[in-house]
Amino acid sequence: GITVTGATIITVDRGEAASYQPPNTLLVRNDKDPARYVLEGSGHVLNRKGELVRTAVRPGASVHVFFASTGGVRTIDHVVVD
Repeated sequence: GITVTGATIITVDRGEAASYQPPNTLLVRNDKDPARYVLEGSGHVLNRKGELVRTAVRPGASVHVFFASTGGVRTIDHVVVD
C-alpha cells in the first residue's frame, strides 16, 4: 500500500488583494469579511501555472488562499494569484 504523510489541504478562501499590503502580509477583501494573512518566508505565493510570484500582489488581483491542517491546526499552505 501507499502511505501519505503531511498536511492535508482542507479549505480555500477566495477574494481580491486589497490596495494596501504591509510587508509579509496579504490583505484580502471578500464577500464575507476582510481577512489578513501573515506570510512567513518565501514560496507561499504562486501564479496559476505554479510559478513563484516574486513581485508584490497587485491591488484587485483575484487570490485563492489554501489552508492546511496539521495536527488540528489550520495554517496557510499557499496562495494562488489569478
